[in-house]
This record gives sequence, structure tokens and C-alpha cells, in this order.
Amino acid sequence: MGNRELMNLRYSSRESARENQNCHNHVMSLDKPAVTYLCQRCGNCCRWPGDVIATGAEITAIAAHLGMDESDFIQRFTRLSANRQHLSLIANKDGSCIFLEGKNVCRIQSVKPEQCRGFPNRWRFDGWREICEAIEIRPADDSATDNDEALQ
Repeated sequence: MGNRELMNLRYSSRESARENQNCHNHVMSLDKPAVTYLCQRCGNCCRWPGDVIATGAEITAIAAHLGMDESDFIQRFTRLSANRQHLSLIANKDGSCIFLEGKNVCRIQSVKPEQCRGFPNRWRFDGWREICEAIEIRPADDSATDNDEALQ
């Protein structure tokens, strides 16, 4: 598939664009919706293999951040997602993100895709807690309830 076809895949319709923006909602597994997690930037989620979907707006922003033409960025750093309906960032041979450098440095931190920004508070994959070092933060009311229960 040529570069032009990939670009058409992304911009085929408003409905497709909306689908592309919401495509990772189906993997959500929010076991504790009232709890939030503070990222420790361990980089383990960046090493987990799988699709990292990039919307058209995200591709534009990342390409600009890297000082690249958008079509060159698409050619060099994206592929079709596993379901063949979206563009996904390519991975290194070990499955880690192509933009992960050194010890947990994200080369595109300021413009990283929503899928990356949303983890683990907006979506999670099975087994995420075994690898993620994010700190669980409970609302003040939940902590008081837990402490009261522990005292009884």
C-alpha cells in the first residue's frame, strides 16, 4: 500500500476520523474507576508490545515536533494497526516504542498520542499492574473509609 493510500485511510470521512480517535476505548479495563494513578515514568508501558494508534491530528503534531513532513513521518514511523483500520506507531524489534530512548526518555513526550497520555487512568491492558510502577491515589473520602474499616 502506498503513502497516498495510507493518508486516504486516515482521512476517508469524519466518521472514520471519530473512530480513529476513539479506537482504543475497547481495551479499557477500569477495575477501580474512583482511583487515579500517578505515573512514575518507569517506561514499562512503552515496552509493552501492541498497537499505539495515532490520529491524524497526532500524526501532524508529532511530525512537526520532529521537523518532518507529515507524509515522510507516515512512511517512516507508522504502519497499519492489527485490525487494519488505523495507523499505529511502529515498534522496535523488542516491541518497545520507536520513540523510547535511553532510560525511559520519550522523544515525543510533549506531543505523544492520547493513548500514551491516558495510560493507566483512561485505559489499561490485562496484566498492567504487574509491570506498571504508577502509584495508586485514592480520593480522601475513600482513604478515610479504608482507615475506619481497618480500625474495626
